Order: sequence, then structure tokens, then C-alpha cells
Amino acid sequence: MEDRRGVVRRGIALGVATTALGAMAFAVATGTVAAPPPNVPPPVQVVVTNTPLPVTGTVTGNVGVTGTVNVAGNVGVSGTVGATQSGAWNVGLTGNPSVKSGDTTQLLDSFAGVVQGGGVFTEAAGADVSGSKSVRVLTNCFSGGSCANIEVRIYTVTSTGRSYLLDRFPMQNFQATSNVYDTAGTSLAVQLINSNAGPVDNVGVAIFGRAN
Repeated sequence: MEDRRGVVRRGIALGVATTALGAMAFAVATGTVAAPPPNVPPPVQVVVTNTPLPVTGTVTGNVGVTGTVNVAGNVGVSGTVGATQSGAWNVGLTGNPSVKSGDTTQLLDSFAGVVQGGGVFTEAAGADVSGSKSVRVLTNCFSGGSCANIEVRIYTVTSTGRSYLLDRFPMQNFQATSNVYDTAGTSLAVQLINSNAGPVDNVGVAIFGRAN
């Protein structure tokens, strides 16, 4: 039969355990947390930074780039590259390039032969000058003093067929006469009048046209 002192000791132990359980239940019910154990370091915060990584080697396929790209060194490009003009372009020439005009002086008509005497009119030369901006008429004679008795008359003819006298002058022996005219019509005619009694040979007329 258990003595009274044993009963008392079991009662004290039970009361202590009940008190401890009651304190834990109160702490959970009230939301309090026990303090961390001493000498424990605080947690370390980890920050991840998005740092671009250098790329080396060969890149194939389509690569999309946004923003400004700085390129150092040589970049090889193969295939077709589309280019669009922006603003005025300047073209540099190295050396002394040769420049040739697309327009040249053209011989439109000519005469070389004998001019009949006795005041006869000779239609020496005539040409379409509608495509020419200026016309040069050359005349010469190699028959001595008889050349001075041959008069040169130059006419311009309009599209309606009406003629206008542009110039008149005598021929000179062993000397060519050269005159330039701005064309006012569609054609040009050169007429020779020989006032010598007989014909005169070695007479020449040429009409040249130029578009610029």
C-alpha cells in the first residue's frame, strides 16, 4: 500500500506538467513566437542582376536587335543588303574622268562645184535645222577676182513655207567665211548669185548644225 508521500510527489509533478501545457497553449492561442536561439546570424538576402554576357563565335539565322549596337572590329556580311537613300548623296571621283558631250556638230548639207554666170540664182544648199539650236554656214571660192562677184544669201524658212533673208555677203578668193546663226525656222537655205558673165568654178558651201 503506497504511502502518503508518494501520492503527494505524483500530484506535484502532474501539476507542473499541466501548468507547462497550459502556458504553451496560451502562447499558440495569442500568436506569440518564441525568441530565436542566441548566436544565430540573420538570413542573407540574394539579389540576381541581369548582366549581358559576351557572345563570340558565329551566329546564324535571324537575329533581332533593338536599340543601339556598338560594333568593334570587322563585321563580315554576305548576301544581299537592302539600302535606302536618306538625304542627299555625294559621289567622289578619283583621278581625272573624261567627259564627252552627247551632242556633236553635224554636217547637214554641202555644195561644191560651178556657179552659172549672168546673174543666175543657184540654190547651193538647204537643210532641216529644226533639231539645231545654232547653225554655222561656211563658204569659200578659189577662182581669183571672180569670187567677189558672187553674193551669198542665207534664208530661214518657217513651217508655213515663208522665207526670211538672214544675211548676205560677197565671197572672197582663197578665204573661207564662217557665220553662226540662231535658227528661227525649220529649215535653212543658201543661195548664190553670180554676176560674172561666165560661170565660176571651185565654189563651196557647207551647213553645220548643233543642238546645244
